[in-house]
Amino acid sequence: MLNNLKHLQANWDAPINVKTAITTRIGGYSKNQFSNFNLALHVGDDPDIVLKNRNILHNYLPSQPFWLNQTHSNSVINLDDKHNPLDFNYDASISKTKHQICTVMSADCLPILLTNVNGIFVAAIHAGWRGLLNHIITNTINMLNADNSTMLAYIGPSICQNHFEVGSNVFNSFNSISKKNADCFKKQTGIGKEVKYNCNLIELAKIELLSLGLNPKNIWISGECTYCNSELFYSYRKNNVTGRIASLIWLE
Repeated sequence: MLNNLKHLQANWDAPINVKTAITTRIGGYSKNQFSNFNLALHVGDDPDIVLKNRNILHNYLPSQPFWLNQTHSNSVINLDDKHNPLDFNYDASISKTKHQICTVMSADCLPILLTNVNGIFVAAIHAGWRGLLNHIITNTINMLNADNSTMLAYIGPSICQNHFEVGSNVFNSFNSISKKNADCFKKQTGIGKEVKYNCNLIELAKIELLSLGLNPKNIWISGECTYCNSELFYSYRKNNVTGRIASLIWLE
């Protein structure tokens, strides 16, 4: 469906009725640090150009994506319910309706896509360290109210551990939740008085997914680092002012 647009698809064993797309920065009309296919309205890009980019994407999809106003929260919206059209302050969405497109934007944070072996539902999660710390994954999976042992998860392009630096406050917060989380942090040396760590967001997400009952064989990872591959993706940690890609999932 997106053959004429530069994009990726989730490389996982999802049912045939579950469709995905992960955009790149290639194509579109955005200029300078937003070049070229920025899909975010909140990053300082020209809104008219962003809407032109979104229209390109819309042309290849069965319906318009549901764009969230992401705030690094742990809030989840069920797109099948009635909702206030002015209140889109969520960081995850779920749906069991055909052609309802769950969508998250990212530029280093984890885009996590969910379904199950029967293709009954879809979900999209935006998870940075704040969202992970406050259990955005758990909140999303609990709202799905499904058999977690049959759930499938795909973690899309995101920043790798080598390039994601955090302070001791982040390490201490995760360590207080579970000692397993400590293995996801690598303490830096020779940096100065302030202790810094390199954080593995993907492993933190996997720990939570496994704790919720997912089969490790049902968790897939893209392996693409947004920081390392800045020609294909946007990276907030690398460029600060930059665009956003989108990760989308829907039922056909």
